[in-house]
Amino acid sequence: DPNLDYLDFFRFKIFQVYDFNEAKRDVTGATAERRPLSDFGLELDVKPHSFVAFFARNKYSVYSGWREMNYDLALSDRRGDKFTVGYRYAVDSLEEINAELKAVITERLSGRLAVKLDRFNDKTVEHAVGLFYARQCWGIGLDYLKTHDDERLMFKISLTGLAMFGI
Repeated sequence: DPNLDYLDFFRFKIFQVYDFNEAKRDVTGATAERRPLSDFGLELDVKPHSFVAFFARNKYSVYSGWREMNYDLALSDRRGDKFTVGYRYAVDSLEEINAELKAVITERLSGRLAVKLDRFNDKTVEHAVGLFYARQCWGIGLDYLKTHDDERLMFKISLTGLAMFGI
């Protein structure tokens, strides 16, 4: 029935690979031990309401513990406004907090604010602010991005069904 709404409110996925060749590898005289098990992949999607969503994407090594952790929380409304906050972690290389706000200004014009914070190196990775004008099959936008060592002005063209290009 086309009048029914469907909400994919929960998804959990766990996966791991076992390498038979690695398990049989000759380690005589080698310093590295066999490691036939890949990292566990853990994925969780929780969407209790059409305006609230939580996502987790993690990797766990049976040999050394947590390798990656990624969490996202998104809140939106009927107008199309959306706030997203995310946390990214990769062992010994990355710990980042990201936040983005998209606000609908008019039926065709929206604004965007974003920030990326690098907790691993204690610095702001990026600030961004932008406007996007959308029509039925095309759109144009302008973003200003500032990183710790660069500033950019980006002009975007979007062709619905094809792609978005930025200069």
